[in-house]
Amino acid sequence: MAWAVGTVAILVLSILPLDQLPLASPLSDKIEHLVAYGLVALMGFLAASTVQRRVLLGLFMVVMGITLEFIQAEVPGRFFEVLDMVANGLGVLIAGVVAGVYYRIKSSR
Repeated sequence: MAWAVGTVAILVLSILPLDQLPLASPLSDKIEHLVAYGLVALMGFLAASTVQRRVLLGLFMVVMGITLEFIQAEVPGRFFEVLDMVANGLGVLIAGVVAGVYYRIKSSR
């Protein structure tokens, strides 16, 4: 459930025009992308019951991040940025590594 809520939040915040975003962050937007995708992906990875589901979830998150960047090119005040796609993907990758470590520790007990 938390993954779904986080995913919807990313979708909504990504397609809102810049002047309609609820708050401004002092962080670099690349850090915002990395953290948002990383936290949402981690929630999904920890909730997924199989490796196959985690892989599909990770692929979905990466494709979603790429797709939303193309959509943002059409949203007032928003821009298409390849580095945002990279930050999204890195967030998912880092979450995958953290989840992998978690599952490895869990299985060794």
